[in-house]
Amino acid sequence: MNIGSPPQTEESFGHSLNEKTSKKIKKKKESKVDEEIKRLRESTKLVIPRKAFERYARELLRDCRNDFRFQPLAVDALQEAAENVSVQLFEDSLLCANHRQRKTLCIKDMHLVSSLSGSKK
Repeated sequence: MNIGSPPQTEESFGHSLNEKTSKKIKKKKESKVDEEIKRLRESTKLVIPRKAFERYARELLRDCRNDFRFQPLAVDALQEAAENVSVQLFEDSLLCANHRQRKTLCIKDMHLVSSLSGSKK
């Protein structure tokens, strides 16, 4: 202790007097993927651009018949349903990857989820 320095208290050593109130609750650190999923869930904006989705849907139907027309509301409904299915597939696949203690999403996780849900690969 130096002469002329203030007396040292518990607070000067990095401790507070009341440790119960000063303890911070540690949160589990989220990965970038989890943060992005959380951000996308909170938004109402669609992920796939509307025009690109509409072109793809028209291309798929052109293979079957050439005389189909789309109402704008029908395209919106198709896109909403397609994005919901895709997001659910990715979320479930990420759960499989986390269960295997991996941070990387692999195609085998997606195959597992699709086989468990009964859909085609």
